Amino acid sequence: MNKRNRWIAGGALLVAVMLGAWFLASSDEVSSALGLSDDSGRSWASSVLGGSSAREDAGGSASAEALGSFDGGFGAGAPFGVWLPTATIAEDPSSPYGSLTGRVLSSVDGDAIEGAELVFLREGTSSSVRSRSDGTFTLRASASGRYVLAIASAEGFLPYAPEWGHSAIAFEARATQRIEGVVVHLTPLVQRDVEVVDAEGGAVAGATVELLGADSGERTMAPVQSNYTADDEGRVTGQSWPGAMAEARHEAHGVGRVRLAGRRRAGEVARIVLGPPDPHQTSGGALGGVVVDTGGQPIEGALVTAYRQQQGLHPSSQGTSDEQGRFEIAGLDLGSHMLVATHPAHPRAYTRGVETGRHDARITMRSGASLTGQVVDQDGAPLPAFTVIARAVRGALVRQNVASVSSYDAGGRFEFAGLAPGELELIATARGYPPSAPVPVTVRASGASSVRITVRRGGRISGVIRSADGSPVQGATVSLEGRLGSASSAVPLLARGVSDGQGRYSLEGIGETLSSVRVHADGFHSRILAGLAIPPGEQQTLDVELTPVEEGETSRTELVGIGAVLMPRGDTLVIRRVVPG
Repeated sequence: MNKRNRWIAGGALLVAVMLGAWFLASSDEVSSALGLSDDSGRSWASSVLGGSSAREDAGGSASAEALGSFDGGFGAGAPFGVWLPTATIAEDPSSPYGSLTGRVLSSVDGDAIEGAELVFLREGTSSSVRSRSDGTFTLRASASGRYVLAIASAEGFLPYAPEWGHSAIAFEARATQRIEGVVVHLTPLVQRDVEVVDAEGGAVAGATVELLGADSGERTMAPVQSNYTADDEGRVTGQSWPGAMAEARHEAHGVGRVRLAGRRRAGEVARIVLGPPDPHQTSGGALGGVVVDTGGQPIEGALVTAYRQQQGLHPSSQGTSDEQGRFEIAGLDLGSHMLVATHPAHPRAYTRGVETGRHDARITMRSGASLTGQVVDQDGAPLPAFTVIARAVRGALVRQNVASVSSYDAGGRFEFAGLAPGELELIATARGYPPSAPVPVTVRASGASSVRITVRRGGRISGVIRSADGSPVQGATVSLEGRLGSASSAVPLLARGVSDGQGRYSLEGIGETLSSVRVHADGFHSRILAGLAIPPGEQQTLDVELTPVEEGETSRTELVGIGAVLMPRGDTLVIRRVVPG
């Protein structure tokens, strides 16, 4: 059987399974449960951490020549590659408490970002560094211990800045050891043109346009610009993030909203049509309450997010509990909301059916348990950079992601806090390594549980992305289908590559378990190819041809074989929809 036929043979079943994997792996995500995604079904979150195998000199001030161009860790001149946690460890006598070095790069084209600010927290004390002209940065620890990346921001880029104390990205500083090769990826804000019109299509000059949620989620500690005013032609030009919700208002014409697409096409203008305001669509609603533990004592520092319990364009908003456990949340549409409370020391808690106008909501958070462990490779050597996902088992088919941590530690160690006691599965992954086999663990209410996870290096695919006329396609995204992390995960967990000027791409960390590859490029129909499985250490070539989107066409996904959307129901898989290939 030739190579092309081998791919097609696995297509019918594999595409079906991988299209359903979104439901299986992400059943816990608040965004998916409430329909908080864009028209393509994707939930949006920034992904900041990646890696490169390039090394720096002992002084930590490597030049651009020393580090090489952005290559995903494959070596100088190689095509863009996988963005997953990675690092190496080097002895550095000049750093008595340890140090961290790396680069800040654009996640789109790999260009170095100058002047990016990185803020690290250790035991309540913050340390900040800025990237140099070549994107390099150096953090010299003032004391050994755990440093958490709290903020990564740069002008013109989407920040990584969750609520203070809620980041899950940690670096362990050890005496005379330097963690190097870390890459922080920031996603450029997208320049968007918005047109505000009335019900008859006439331009509405002076309308106010606001990006809802500009100061929430991973933008909490570094809000982006959110307020604009339409010019005489009803136009606004500003920067937004993928999937942002824009709201326009005018006293004489009403209210309108639109979800901004993740990618901007040349000449594309988003249109907001104003009309009489829906009585529930106000953004002026508020609610509040208290967060307590099981003994009724207030919990300070809990992040409470409110989600409208209805499909549609409704903003979410958040607040943090004070010393008395009190919280207030504003900027909501009127109606019923689900409240989600998170805290580093407690398991996540939910309260449903809270109406705006109420200020007596009560959220009870259970005491959290801790879990420590180590990630090693197939030879037993500690892995210095990785992400671990903790998943609760909800029947034979459903796994609920409950926590994740990205750790940079020479000893390969990680720690979870705030877990609910019970049975969990742990999965580890890193650049060059496919997700590990699930490791079952029992989390005890008292005392720290410990576990060891082994990851094995995967295979690699590479090839060229071409248009139907044979010309190379630059900037095509090639990624493995499926997902492991939650929508709030700050680390891209599955392999992704971007084609270069010759259409070349490369992905490493492909496992022996059958999987699918998705290829997407602006101006082309996407493709999903299934039946991919590569033995460890081996390489296969996969060239892909994309079909251009013709004038008047809507972009679609082309399947090899027959696709199906699957939904778990108890211990049974239900076929929700069949997609012809």
